[in-house]
Amino acid sequence: MKDVKHGDNIHVLSTSAPNNSSAYAEEVARRYYGIDGAASLLACERDQIFSLQDDQGGRYILRFTNPSEDRQVTNFQTEAMLHIALVDPGLPVPRVIMSLDDEAEVLVAMDDSQVSVARVISFLPGVPLAQTVGRPAAGAQTPAQTRTAPPGTGKDGCFRARLRARPAMI
Repeated sequence: MKDVKHGDNIHVLSTSAPNNSSAYAEEVARRYYGIDGAASLLACERDQIFSLQDDQGGRYILRFTNPSEDRQVTNFQTEAMLHIALVDPGLPVPRVIMSLDDEAEVLVAMDDSQVSVARVISFLPGVPLAQTVGRPAAGAQTPAQTRTAPPGTGKDGCFRARLRARPAMI
């Protein structure tokens, strides 16, 4: 792949999301990740995301980042997921799927000739946040309470405490 310099990150909100076909997403999944499956487009504001399902029932998420996204921002997200998998493998978060070349991210020339970072992660079943309504169940912490909870008092606080107890890998 050729070396690509991404634009200023300030343009990421004004640059249109990638507009690849499902067939192109399937080709990228097969060529770079060895995943042979059907791609379905998912809603996303800045990037383009596809759900992939293979013949064996495996489910994955393929993301094409916005061409204006700073590659360091994308890589930080990838490295954070790799770090979580390393320090707390039991935490239910998506896992980065390595490419056939053992890379967490690959640069691809999209249908419109722009270059994007492509990344595949495991599918984590659940309800998308946009589809949730109402208030938390009785006794449940709100997201704000969880974020501000002292270490060990909520899932997020407990995870942060475990991260602080281990040396940083990123």
